[in-house]
Amino acid sequence: MSHPGSAPDAGRSEDRIGRLLIVLASFLMAAGVVIAAAGAHAGAGRELSAASLLMTTNAPMIGMVGLGIACRKLGRASAGVGASVALVGTVLFSADMISRAYGLGSLVAYAAPTGGSLVIAGWTIVGLCGLVTFARR
Repeated sequence: MSHPGSAPDAGRSEDRIGRLLIVLASFLMAAGVVIAAAGAHAGAGRELSAASLLMTTNAPMIGMVGLGIACRKLGRASAGVGASVALVGTVLFSADMISRAYGLGSLVAYAAPTGGSLVIAGWTIVGLCGLVTFARR
């Protein structure tokens, strides 16, 4: 959908990026619920609980950023990068916790702290993007 005075293809990449973040957030939430259920039935509940908690708390935020981008309330570049960094961090941290829970050890050295740091960095980027957007309006 284009706005008056804009090129016919303007906004389509924002729509796609926003919708992609919403879809990925939905799958992340579903995976988080599956991991929570697995944790309820497994002996390694601590690691699975940590993975599930991070997944189910970050998924709605990633979806909200996607919606903000699709509605052109947040900048695609900065907010999209921030949400993507948080998504990658969430997946890295959670995958490491799941791997540990099932006795496979860490995925790679420092996977969980790197994933956690990426989550923090991603949400900091999104927050700064929101502040800049707020200050401009």
